[in-house]
Amino acid sequence: MPRIGLVLGGGGIVGMAYHGAVLAAVHETTGWDPREAEVVVGTSAGAASGAELRAGLSGADMAARREGTPFTAEGERLLRALGPPPQVAPHQEAVDVDRARASMRRLLTRSMMRPGSVPAGVLTSVAASPGRLSASWLSRQVRWLHGGDEWPDRRFWSCAVDLDRGTRVVLGRDDAPPAPLGAAVAASCAFPGVFAPVAIGERLYIDGGGWSPTNADVLAGQALDLAVIVSPMTALPGALGRREDWWLRTACRRMLMAEVGKLRARGTAVAIVEPDAAELRCMGQITRHEVLDERRCPAIVERVRAATTARIRAGALPQLSLLGDDDDAAAA
Repeated sequence: MPRIGLVLGGGGIVGMAYHGAVLAAVHETTGWDPREAEVVVGTSAGAASGAELRAGLSGADMAARREGTPFTAEGERLLRALGPPPQVAPHQEAVDVDRARASMRRLLTRSMMRPGSVPAGVLTSVAASPGRLSASWLSRQVRWLHGGDEWPDRRFWSCAVDLDRGTRVVLGRDDAPPAPLGAAVAASCAFPGVFAPVAIGERLYIDGGGWSPTNADVLAGQALDLAVIVSPMTALPGALGRREDWWLRTACRRMLMAEVGKLRARGTAVAIVEPDAAELRCMGQITRHEVLDERRCPAIVERVRAATTARIRAGALPQLSLLGDDDDAAAA
């Protein structure tokens, strides 16, 4: 059996709809169940989606959750067993503004003394931090899905940025500081300027998207046969046109392709799934924060699921041949 890694990139609630639609289409057309991935890497919204997947939700049920349509029988059984979801009212929390400012001064000095030593996204993220909205609701959602704060048996890595050090931390990996599962996902999703940094031990963490929208390179050296990267923050070549957020999506894709180069250099094949022009119109502009608009999700799921299915069947993602084929899907 091939060894498959799955990368779920950032992208807000719209990105979670994109993840569910893509994973549902991949399962339906290849027969490969993304829940069987040897390792799942999540960043920001991708960490939240990865937690759903590792809790046992299928791609189809992840899509249904964003589309507002019925779950599969399997999904209904899983959610009934969990009981009612937690109800947590949004609230603000006290934050250490001076600590964030001190971190910004340190990182700015480091970047001036050693140009390129601090990614621009990290500087921007730390400069925008801290927000004040608590991410405790997300921690509780994850604990509810997993029945506690224990990490799943199958490997799941949640990427965040250490606010004080300006470094990437891959929570859940053996070399990372110990962290409760719910807090690790919330840390990866702590969007600068909106959410308060998430405290784990004595460290504070913010959104892993400040380091990279995908962090796919953490899979380099894992001896995988294939890495499947679902990247809502980038776009297929030629899809951007005159969009307002073209510069941001272009920068995200440059980072992604550098990470892909590292994976391929270590012998791992890579399949990238990213939006086309029509899908981008559904998803909205990153620069207007439309990726946080939950009302867009049903249309995104419908279009992305159909488009991804069509691309796979047309052979536009030939690397996915390692996963199976349509005959396998039909027999599943």
